Amino acid sequence: MKLYLAPIQGFTNSIFRSYIVQANGNVTKVFSPFIDAKRYRKEGEKVLKDIVKSIDGNQPLIPQVLGSNSEEICTVLNRFKELGFEEANINMGCPFPPVATKQMGSGLIPFPEKIDEILAAALQVGIRISVKIRLGWSNSEELEAVIPILNKYDLAEVIIHPRYGKQQYKGEVDMNAFERYAKMLKAPVGYSGDICTVAQLEGLKERFPFVDSWMIGRGAISNPIIFKTIEGAEPSRKEVALAVKQVHNLLFDEFSASLSGPSHLMNKIKPYWDYFEIAFLPDLKQLVKKTVKAGTVANYQAAANDLFAKASREFE
Repeated sequence: MKLYLAPIQGFTNSIFRSYIVQANGNVTKVFSPFIDAKRYRKEGEKVLKDIVKSIDGNQPLIPQVLGSNSEEICTVLNRFKELGFEEANINMGCPFPPVATKQMGSGLIPFPEKIDEILAAALQVGIRISVKIRLGWSNSEELEAVIPILNKYDLAEVIIHPRYGKQQYKGEVDMNAFERYAKMLKAPVGYSGDICTVAQLEGLKERFPFVDSWMIGRGAISNPIIFKTIEGAEPSRKEVALAVKQVHNLLFDEFSASLSGPSHLMNKIKPYWDYFEIAFLPDLKQLVKKTVKAGTVANYQAAANDLFAKASREFE
């Protein structure tokens, strides 16, 4: 069984990925948040800063590219190759409208001929290519027309999130559609989406025994030792809370050093609490709320430290 850390824009940066690898020990691959091929053409190497930072570390990193122009995508893929990467992932799954309405991410899926052009060019670069994709943009039927295109090429893997783009992360995943498309694909198939507990993963493994790779994203933010849990003993609440504290402090220190000013820092760290809070609810709801509502960096640090200390004392 292969376990992957999903790419989540704004969350799974190099610091987070490194912690996940070190704290768990059984993560097969970690995927970078996408590099926008058009932005790379305009802004150059600074767009790759997070990926370059990871090269000499411990991360089994697969860089990801997003785009709709085959030439721009291949420019990024060639740069990945120059940096020493042997595999890259093409994002055909991003559900956010500002991306998808430009025929990128899941917005590519209604255009099989464009996907064909991109893959034909990408496979000439000389590194392994995998694809992360959804069931469609507007509905779950759109992927069917793309399957023959994907099957034309020697892809390393196709990782499917079983929602269509317009759902974003809401609504039910379509397990029947996932199974149907997975069985049509020539390439190895990975599963991504809504794996937040070991019990959920075990249920998926039972339903889809032909799947060998499992991608976890938001579940790894709320429980940064979830991968270790999958192949070992269930951690205590105290252990999960400690892991959240550790990764939080690493991120906080990194953002403090690299970002310009307190408002930028607070805007960057606070969204993590949409997921961190799960480790502390319902018991410490008021302290979580105090942390998230803090208006200054000093008040934020004080509230977060109180929360972590109380969890250490009270959780078992």
